[in-house]
Amino acid sequence: MSSSSSGIISTPRRVVIDDTNSRVQYVGPWSLDARGTRDRLGNFGDPFQESLHGIVGSTGSFSFSYEGSSVKAYGTLNTRFDPNVVDPSWECYVDGQRIARSDSIPSPQNNWILCDYETNESGVHNLLVNVTSVRNRFSLDYIEYTPSPTDSAAQTFIRVDDTDPTLRFDSSWTSVDEEGGAHLTTQTGGTVTATFNGTGLQWYGYIPNNMRRGSSVGSYSIDGQPALTFILNGLPNERRNGPSQYNQLFFETRELSSGTHSIAVTYEGSRTPLTLQYLVIRNETSITSVHTSINPEPTTNSNVSSESASSSPPVASIVGAVLGTLIALVILILAFILGRRWYRRRKRPTIAPLPGFVKPSQPSAPLDIDAVPSRYSVELEERHAAHQSPRFHPLGHLRPPRISRQFNPEVSTSNAETDSILTAPRSSVVDFTPPPPHGQSGSSRGSQLDPYSAGYPYANMGLSEYQKLVAATKAEEARLNSRRRDPGYM
Repeated sequence: MSSSSSGIISTPRRVVIDDTNSRVQYVGPWSLDARGTRDRLGNFGDPFQESLHGIVGSTGSFSFSYEGSSVKAYGTLNTRFDPNVVDPSWECYVDGQRIARSDSIPSPQNNWILCDYETNESGVHNLLVNVTSVRNRFSLDYIEYTPSPTDSAAQTFIRVDDTDPTLRFDSSWTSVDEEGGAHLTTQTGGTVTATFNGTGLQWYGYIPNNMRRGSSVGSYSIDGQPALTFILNGLPNERRNGPSQYNQLFFETRELSSGTHSIAVTYEGSRTPLTLQYLVIRNETSITSVHTSINPEPTTNSNVSSESASSSPPVASIVGAVLGTLIALVILILAFILGRRWYRRRKRPTIAPLPGFVKPSQPSAPLDIDAVPSRYSVELEERHAAHQSPRFHPLGHLRPPRISRQFNPEVSTSNAETDSILTAPRSSVVDFTPPPPHGQSGSSRGSQLDPYSAGYPYANMGLSEYQKLVAATKAEEARLNSRRRDPGYM
């Protein structure tokens, strides 16, 4: 059953102005303390947003203008009481009229009410506080005021008390009269839900000293997303015999997208209970001051969550990223393969054409060695064929076709440099046919005994000494064999 159905009158929502807000005007030597040096003072929690503006050993003032009705100022005190001096001291004014201020306390305390002005008359007002400090520091923490419906000032933080009708407690929660009121549950699974407009919220509760102690856990879910766990530490060891601890920050949500959100908080422990004093909403986009209790129907998670939309990446973006990555990998692999093939072709050895085998007009020579039979080699081949029986030649199909040639008597047979060169097909091979048999002229014999003196095909082929020797040896063996077969030999 919702607690709002019990007829409890809710407290209007209030705007919270931190001491660092530019709407607060300081006069005098005020200084900012944002180092947390005043944390854990007293039992009213740490300073709001972990910052304080303070003054010590001087006089000063601060003022704040707002559009609304009631206003309160909170701060940190460390008062020194002497018989005739209270240090520090302060006076509060609203629109020039002095208003009530809280009493000083002998022990250090955070979140202490400095000034309290209650009214139902909404309008434009100005709060002024004059401070005198001798040795002890006076610090301002934050200001709260009830805004008017027409208040257009920027509202960074909004306080929502536990009696707000947007909070829906289940039957395990009970209302307790603790420091302005609170709600409490000790039942595992106890849940409260709420909706809010803003970019996040903070949950503040208190830790009772009259109930089971020890750490507990709770969880909260924003807009139906997976729940996050928070710890309820319980009373610290040094304060187990002390008073209850108030204004304790139990958890704070991450930054959300601006808009309407829902939250569900569940108690999952069995020791320190889960309590709620108030919520602080960040960057509330609208304020509704409700003064009558309402029992709204529980909301469902059918609405699309703006947080879910902002935090979950679109499916199209994911698919596009995956496809783009795959395409890039394929391109890299193809580039690697093609580059490797190009590199291997570039590094493949080539054989330069032999002199005299390729016309100067041809740009390059292929890997095969093109040769043209000279007059000398043709004559040797014909004479050798006349004295030798036909034999199977394994490379016969590679021999070039016969080329018509005419003997030029004007060209000396002893000078191979002037041999006429006939162009043969590119598939021709070098003809190392042995020299003619016995009966050759004297000039021919001279060339047979020394094949290199005959010029082509040995002299200008660019062969190494070893290759020349092998070719000459084979030619000499062929010549001797043909002489043995010659009937006129011996």
